[in-house]
Amino acid sequence: MDVKIIKTLAIFVLLLIAVSANLAQAPGAPPDYIKNGNQQNAKGNIDAAIDSYTKAIELGQHIAQAYLLRGAAYNLKREEDKALSDATSAITLDASLVEAYFLRAELRQSKNDLAGALSDIERVLALSPGSQRALIKHAELKKIMGEDGAAVSDLQMAVDIDPKSQLGRCAAVAIRVIRGDVRADEVVADLDALIENGFKNVPEAYFHRGTVHLHLGHLDEALADFTKTLQLDPRNAFAWLHRGSVRQAKGDTQGAIDDYSRAIEINPELAWGWGNRGVTRLLIGDTIGAQKDFDRCLEIDASLKPLLDAKIRLAKEKLGVKDPP
Repeated sequence: MDVKIIKTLAIFVLLLIAVSANLAQAPGAPPDYIKNGNQQNAKGNIDAAIDSYTKAIELGQHIAQAYLLRGAAYNLKREEDKALSDATSAITLDASLVEAYFLRAELRQSKNDLAGALSDIERVLALSPGSQRALIKHAELKKIMGEDGAAVSDLQMAVDIDPKSQLGRCAAVAIRVIRGDVRADEVVADLDALIENGFKNVPEAYFHRGTVHLHLGHLDEALADFTKTLQLDPRNAFAWLHRGSVRQAKGDTQGAIDDYSRAIEINPELAWGWGNRGVTRLLIGDTIGAQKDFDRCLEIDASLKPLLDAKIRLAKEKLGVKDPP
């Protein structure tokens, strides 16, 4: 596989474990295309895996699970519309299929459908009230939606279920970050410990540590963490955005532009992707391109104008350009 999308693969592994426990092949039955698809996927042959899952659907072999696994495979290929359609089909066929809701929630979130993602995770919680994973995902969505109190409440429930588990410890760190009741260097130490003790392949751990390093002005450390995040989760638009900010701060203007461009390719509604790219374009003398980016930024979120204007003024000061009185 050319690009190793660990976040999606983690979902896929969970799916394989959950589905395989319920599959048994009767003597003399036709080939088990789900099993064949799982074997192809394990080898990195995603197209072949999709073909096998499609045959399973056509033959009616565990059809809800086949849709789910094919959807996860499509997600590995970044074919998100097909993945979303398959996740929905799986749910339609089996409304108790928890992993289908998780998959659809991730896909909906990637499309900025936060309400839809939240609805899916709430369905998971209705089916599995003690799911730490679902509580943490619910908290993440609430945090993005600006509901910090609800996010902390969800995270505390996740901690209470099992404070010593990896997810419980992760939730405890997230609570401290949201409340702001610890120093940034303490948060870094906590995240260091999490990464060394079970979270080495979790992109969010590197992303959050990178944001703290960026806040502290540790540009080399932030760059390394955002780069690691993107190795594990190439579809993380915010990681591209933040790495662009680090590269801009280090004077790598073309690298910054490339990262901002990737961020808005993944999420065209990411206002600061356009705004930051416009500022960087301004710094290299591309005033026409910069103005187009500024206009798009404010089309998405007009409330950013004061902050964007401040960034533009700083850029012009660096260039020695003065606005007319």
